Amino acid sequence: MIKEAGNPLGLKRGLIASNSEVGAGKLRLLRFLYREMCGNHIIWGAEDVIELSAVHIGRIREKFSTWQVEINRYLDESASDDEAKIAQLQNKRIAATKEDLLDAIFGKRIDMNLTKKVIEASLEAIQPEDGDPCSVWGVVQGMTRYSQQTPFADERMKVDKLAAKVIEAFA
Repeated sequence: MIKEAGNPLGLKRGLIASNSEVGAGKLRLLRFLYREMCGNHIIWGAEDVIELSAVHIGRIREKFSTWQVEINRYLDESASDDEAKIAQLQNKRIAATKEDLLDAIFGKRIDMNLTKKVIEASLEAIQPEDGDPCSVWGVVQGMTRYSQQTPFADERMKVDKLAAKVIEAFA
């Protein structure tokens, strides 16, 4: 368990591997931190989402060997490293006001079509237990909370990936 202020249950590490049986998609590996998983295997509150992918042709075994090293490193990481990163994100403010925050995030032009509508809805979803709403962590918490209200899994995943991009852009 990874400790997080305001969350007595802490965060857990997650890993998802997927592949197409018929070659219609890439071999993918997603790693992330999460709060909860329901019986339908929907993951709530995903943070720090990182995706590795490769087209399933050629020297795929070599790429998978590289991934195995990454998987083992991820699983063997100390929880204190993640806790320190979370504390840093909780203390790092993006802007002083909500308006400046909106401008700063939208101004980064983060990949994958981050719209003002998504940013605004995410900022509205921030709860007091998320800490400073102008911090990187507060914004990411709002984004993952907003994604949980999104009815389609592909849209939820898109917003959660955008949250990871916010961490990359402002950390």
